[in-house]
Amino acid sequence: MKAPLSLIIHNASDALCAAQASDKAQFPIELFSARGAAKSLGPEVFIGIIEAAKRAYPCAHITGILDCGQDAGTAMTALRRGAKEISVDLPLATREKIEDIATRSSARIREYPKQALDLEKLRNPEQSVFSLLMELQQNE
Repeated sequence: MKAPLSLIIHNASDALCAAQASDKAQFPIELFSARGAAKSLGPEVFIGIIEAAKRAYPCAHITGILDCGQDAGTAMTALRRGAKEISVDLPLATREKIEDIATRSSARIREYPKQALDLEKLRNPEQSVFSLLMELQQNE
C-alpha cells in the first residue's frame, strides 16, 4: 500500500474536500486534526467528521487522527469515546501509559506530522490536494 499523504483539517468541509480528492486520485490520506483539537472540538465531533467523509466517499482510503496535545486526560477521554488513532505530546512515562490503554482499546498513538499540508492555508483545498495526490501517484 502507498504511504498516505498527511493533511491537517479544521472542519467537516476540509475533511470532505480531502476525501473527495483521495477518492478521485485513489490515493490514501491521513487526516490529522488541528493541534489540540481534542480539547476544543471534542472526540465525538472529530470522529463524526471522519465517519461522514468516509460515508460520502466510500472508495477513499482515510485515516483520522485526533490530536490531544499535552493533556493526558483528554487523550484518555478520546480513547474512551471511540477514537482509534490519536496523537499526543506527553512525557515518555505518561505516553507509555496512554499507549498501553490505547492498545487495550484497539487504538494507536501516532506522531503528529512535522510536515503536513494544512488545508486552512489553501485557497482551493480540493484542487490542491487532488493535484498533489496525482503527483504522488505518478511518482509511485
